[in-house]
Amino acid sequence: SIFENGKLVQVNGSFLKMFGHESFEEIKGKNPISFIDSSKNNFLKKSLCQKQLPYEMMARRKNHTVFPVLANITHHGENNYIISIINISELILVQNKLEVLNQNLEEKVYQEVEKNKKQQIMMLHQSRMAQMGEMINMIAHQWRQPLNNISMLFQTVVSKYKSQKLNDELLGEI
Repeated sequence: SIFENGKLVQVNGSFLKMFGHESFEEIKGKNPISFIDSSKNNFLKKSLCQKQLPYEMMARRKNHTVFPVLANITHHGENNYIISIINISELILVQNKLEVLNQNLEEKVYQEVEKNKKQQIMMLHQSRMAQMGEMINMIAHQWRQPLNNISMLFQTVVSKYKSQKLNDELLGEI
């Protein structure tokens, strides 16, 4: 779009289509503020005065719907300028989807890390239990032989007692 003395003097077909107008005659002579969301009027006025380069803002269509644009103002004198506008609606949608995906990815990574930690703790616990089982098995093995000896001695005593061959001399040997 081209503005002279702050009034619209020329636009291309893309501008008309982007803003929902059928012909240039509908918008001829309007100021740039007519094409942006009213909440951003002060922002555009500042940008026009400061000759700020590309900036993002919300534009307003003929049907009053708003959409995000990237605007670049090229000044040609005091009140003459060319404003190039790019509709960035799809870019914003893709950025939002990407943010959602990143958040989901962060959540999934967090969940997987937690799951991994739980598995490591469980494996450590199982390892400790296996070591404890081995230790108990070794202790039991060391106790079996003396207990077997005691059991055999007891059986010998009982057997001698039943056969009435148990005396002080035999008890002394045992």
